[in-house]
Amino acid sequence: MRILDILSEEFVIPDLRGTNKLEVLKEFSHVLGNRVTSLTEDDIFKVLWERERLCSTGVGGGIAIPHGKANNLERPILCFGRSIQGVDFDSVDGIPVYLFFVFLSPDRNAGFHIRILAKIARLLKNEEIKKQLIKAKDRNEIIKIIRQNDSDF
Repeated sequence: MRILDILSEEFVIPDLRGTNKLEVLKEFSHVLGNRVTSLTEDDIFKVLWERERLCSTGVGGGIAIPHGKANNLERPILCFGRSIQGVDFDSVDGIPVYLFFVFLSPDRNAGFHIRILAKIARLLKNEEIKKQLIKAKDRNEIIKIIRQNDSDF
């Protein structure tokens, strides 16, 4: 499976407005909650916030991968967001986060959940791809960058 198999264009946010962890997670929850029929905005926020309380998903290098599992979810959902100014996300290295992948999966599929997280981590491990995503002009360019590098996994 490729990243773009579960990341639809409507779930790409090229300019996040949130300035802190709480605001960013609420922003993602709002976008997803308006388009996912099986979960409310509050349900999504609760899943993401509970995971953050365990340990920050700010993995370092300007990247965060907030994620979680939800009982009512029928299929995996992936959302991408970019913060132009950067967000203090309690990352392991203390660096502000610019690139976010938010991943929600059905509660019953732990193996798939881990494989997708690994794919995202491998994609963003590439410094050139990270730079391109940060500099991308708009949603279409972000999708194009991901598409060009998605088949490598």
